[in-house]
Amino acid sequence: MEGVWEKSCAWLFAWVALDLTVGVIARRLFGSLKGRALAHFVNTAVSFVHASAASVLLLRNVTRHADAMQQDMVRWSHPDSDQLLAMMLGYFVFDTLSMAWRGMLREAPDLLPHHAVSAFGCWMGVGLRYVAPFMHLAAMAEPNSVFLHARRLLSLTSAKTCGRTLVMDAVWAGLWVTMAAFRLAGHGYGLLVTLRTTLAETKRFGRLALEDPALADERMHVCILWSGVFGASLMMGMNLLLLRNVLRSFARYRRGGAGGGSSSSSSSSSSRSSTGAAAGQEGQDKKCT
Repeated sequence: MEGVWEKSCAWLFAWVALDLTVGVIARRLFGSLKGRALAHFVNTAVSFVHASAASVLLLRNVTRHADAMQQDMVRWSHPDSDQLLAMMLGYFVFDTLSMAWRGMLREAPDLLPHHAVSAFGCWMGVGLRYVAPFMHLAAMAEPNSVFLHARRLLSLTSAKTCGRTLVMDAVWAGLWVTMAAFRLAGHGYGLLVTLRTTLAETKRFGRLALEDPALADERMHVCILWSGVFGASLMMGMNLLLLRNVLRSFARYRRGGAGGGSSSSSSSSSSRSSTGAAAGQEGQDKKCT
């Protein structure tokens, strides 16, 4: 636990500083962005930076520590892992407070439980040195989120006037590649690993933990792992919902829509219109990260 709160609070203040900086820059560069549209742009830009940084740290950790993680999926920890999870913990706390301050949680209320669960998982990994590899598997969505947020930023700024562009085509290409490789295949693999590990640990401790009151820690250990199976299954369900919504946006884009920007309202059919649509797609993107 030593240094966890200091690191996470440092990241929290770093995200706040970035948010304020992006707001100033956006007002100067995109004078047409006002009110809700400006708020969505700033929030999405910060989320884009977070997804990019998390992707770099994730790929670094997987490259360096994949073998060690596989040897002990429950109790492996490393300073590299702490760096990633502390950054993500600070971001989830910041983003929740930021969206509440701007009134955006009303447009995407499902982000609150998502961020709460994600922050708790990051805290488990960096604070208790527990199940950190599973949080790396959950973070496999971040490379795809980079392109989802990039698409949103383009839609908010230039897509309405530029329509289809080479840049937007490149973003869509990257979105589909990372969707298949990281979000769907990566999370699918993560679900299988989580289930396999949980079944093995349940077989090892389950019956004894239920019968012997002295094994309370083992009982809690098994319960936490099964909650991880539930979370991984829920995440795969949200991924499939996101895939359906993004397919609809892409179909409209192919028909000549403005970068999928106007279609974002249908990408989150549970909410909004016009500028509110930005929070709709943004909320759907974030809750699958």
